[in-house]
Amino acid sequence: MLKLKYLIENFELAKHCIGYWEHDEASLAETLPWFRISSNAVYPFRQAQGLCFLRLSPAAEKTLAEVEDETAAALWLREKGFPAMEPVPMRDGRYCALLSTPWGSYTACCFRQVAGQPLESFPASRELIEGYGRTLGQLHRDLADCSVAGLRRSWRELLASARQQLIDHRAPEAMLACCDTLHSRLNALPPAPERYGLIHYDFEPDNVFFDPCTGQYAVIDFDDMIVGWYALDVIRALDGLEDLSPGGVPMSPEEQRDCFLRGYRSRHPFSAADEAALPLMRSLVQLVEYAGLMHVLAENLPAEPEWMAGLRQRLASKMQALEQLLSR
Repeated sequence: MLKLKYLIENFELAKHCIGYWEHDEASLAETLPWFRISSNAVYPFRQAQGLCFLRLSPAAEKTLAEVEDETAAALWLREKGFPAMEPVPMRDGRYCALLSTPWGSYTACCFRQVAGQPLESFPASRELIEGYGRTLGQLHRDLADCSVAGLRRSWRELLASARQQLIDHRAPEAMLACCDTLHSRLNALPPAPERYGLIHYDFEPDNVFFDPCTGQYAVIDFDDMIVGWYALDVIRALDGLEDLSPGGVPMSPEEQRDCFLRGYRSRHPFSAADEAALPLMRSLVQLVEYAGLMHVLAENLPAEPEWMAGLRQRLASKMQALEQLLSR
């Protein structure tokens, strides 16, 4: 998530940056209010070919190289037939740029709308969950020889960055000790090619779309990609199953897990050792999220709007819950 000060919409900034792409100016008043801001600011706009999403990040939060990696990976996957989001070129043919604006420097890119709805919109079913797992297995298979893997940071760098955030924001000593223990335990895991490589690292139901008319899945938001164990993606996906819409087929967590892994294994190996490592992977995800929340909440604005104060309270509660989980 971006720092809280970046969560306020800026339609003039969006219009300025959308100008670098072909767009329907007349429809901006309709589409821009559909914006959302979390780890990026996302502003919808229309082209003749359909709805597109401009994605902006302050240059201090995300580098141009990181965005270039993401668009390159999406194009690579699409060439291999994987249903990744489609990057939309700028007027000059580039897929992303560092833009100097009256509001500061921003990295900018754009992607076309994918078919269907986010997976979290659908009630759980065996077919849906198995397809979810199958899509992740296919993603790991297709990313195995992607050249972007040599450019993205590894789990070590991710954990080192989290540790520095813990130090900077004076986290409890217990959290630093947890970080060091995690590093030791993860470092002992062999990075065998069949279980380790370039991963999505945000493969959750809000980033996976399903089209019930075609039965096809599509995947968006590759900006968190890292090099790590495939089990990291698997645990995030499994934990995200609780976000599926209620009202589906009653299934125990074990049944859901079995359905997902059956789908995954139909496209990519996942051994008993990988399954045994899932709790350790969950701890890594939780620690990184905890450190990130500390970073987001560290800065106070002079006069925060009411919605931001409420968000701050919810995020602080989430951070406290994570600390309790990691302290066990």
